[in-house]
Amino acid sequence: MPLTYAPWVYDLFFCFITLWPTIVILRRMGLPVWWAALSLASLVLPFLGQMLLLGLLAVRPWPKLPMPKRKQGRAA
Repeated sequence: MPLTYAPWVYDLFFCFITLWPTIVILRRMGLPVWWAALSLASLVLPFLGQMLLLGLLAVRPWPKLPMPKRKQGRAA
């Protein structure tokens, strides 16, 4: 007999699975890590937190990172 859980258990599981990748993405982009807490809003309504986070990332200016240094080619 398969195990069945309450729907909020699946929402909680989804929030915890997406929390760490969200933190890693925000760190690499140079944005505040506490924005990952928006994904916990998915406990109220599924995917609400992810949509809030995506909306915030769409309207906030991203940090200006320095250009990577180009390798100089060999002189012939």
